[in-house]
Amino acid sequence: MILLMLGSIAAGVAIGVFISRHLANDLERVHDRAEHLHTRAIATTASSFDRTLGTLREVTGETDLVIYAVRAGRPRDRGDSAKFAADWRQLVPSPTSSSPEEPMSFSDEADERTLSQF
Repeated sequence: MILLMLGSIAAGVAIGVFISRHLANDLERVHDRAEHLHTRAIATTASSFDRTLGTLREVTGETDLVIYAVRAGRPRDRGDSAKFAADWRQLVPSPTSSSPEEPMSFSDEADERTLSQF
């Protein structure tokens, strides 16, 4: 009877070790896959951020050209919005957008001070 109990305990321990090793291997594969996906997500996010930053620099350059033209007394000069896709185009005044007929006028001193900072 004692041998049967010891045999059952040994078999239970052996089954437990087998199952735990199998689960540990599965968990390790899941961990490796999750780590790969995480790394890929970070790389994709970084790439998107770099593209957005580059586009923002280009848009800023185009708007700076318009600002400098206004400062030089050429309020009708516009940027090239065709360089940009989607909503980025709306940030760059282009020849197709409405051009002012008159040079810029200031509604109050605060606007004039803001422009003088450029």
